[in-house]
Amino acid sequence: QPSEIAKWIIVLVLARYLSDHNLQMTHFSSNLFPLLIALIPTIIVLKQPDLGTAFVMMSSVLPMLYWIGARPFHLFMIVAPILSILSAFNVSVFYFWAFFLAIIIYLSKPKLIYGLGVYFGNIFLGLIFPLVWNSLRPYQQNRVLTYINPEIDPLGAGYHIIQSKTALGSGGLFGKGWGQGTQTHLKFLPVQESDFIVSAIGEELGFIFLLLMILLFFFFIYKILRLAINASDRFSGLILIGLASIFMAHVFINSAMASGLMPVKGLPLPFISYGGSFLVSSFMMVGMILNFGRDDGD
Repeated sequence: QPSEIAKWIIVLVLARYLSDHNLQMTHFSSNLFPLLIALIPTIIVLKQPDLGTAFVMMSSVLPMLYWIGARPFHLFMIVAPILSILSAFNVSVFYFWAFFLAIIIYLSKPKLIYGLGVYFGNIFLGLIFPLVWNSLRPYQQNRVLTYINPEIDPLGAGYHIIQSKTALGSGGLFGKGWGQGTQTHLKFLPVQESDFIVSAIGEELGFIFLLLMILLFFFFIYKILRLAINASDRFSGLILIGLASIFMAHVFINSAMASGLMPVKGLPLPFISYGGSFLVSSFMMVGMILNFGRDDGD
């Protein structure tokens, strides 16, 4: 799949641009062109449509901008419109978000006109959310609704989440034993070899094993960050940060999806989920990590 290669190509292009140009990251405008670089291929993937892959393709942008010196307030303002739209699902949450946004803007002390523009612009986005909702495809709307309450459609769009939670819960601390999972082997758990591999592992090997597996992933990402900190040049450090962000996005989204914390997006778990193109892409990223971090003592 070309989109798998595009994930780390975006990282390479961004790293080259950010390291070659003497950008004044204290200005918000310096963040716009890097965003555009990642946004162009992301829009193409969204047209497929593939929301999960599109999210991962954008996941490396903000960490790389922060690494190069972008102001946290500017990065927050990039994410704020998305949060304004998501908070519009619930009136109470939207009121809380509006209050929280006002506090963040006040503490950041921007110019008055700029601060008011950012605040009311985000509020406006939340108020026109019904138009955005109507532009989503029916299956995308179902995913969001069943994420909020899977019982709305237990045999349809909510089936995956319900079976995934059942598999995770029935495994307990130590699991039912290798090859003894009922949800897994009786085929109640769909796409168990890729999207819901965490649920299959949790049912058969238990929460303790699953926790150790997640901790190993975090240790792996931590080592990449160590390599980035000790990188010999800015270009290498940026690439390592970008690749760490991609792995982090996959681990977090796949685990959160299996436990019902996020809508089903169809993202595999690195090195464990079935899928040839993603596995090859993951090993290519590991090769780049070893190459760009080779000057470090680790």
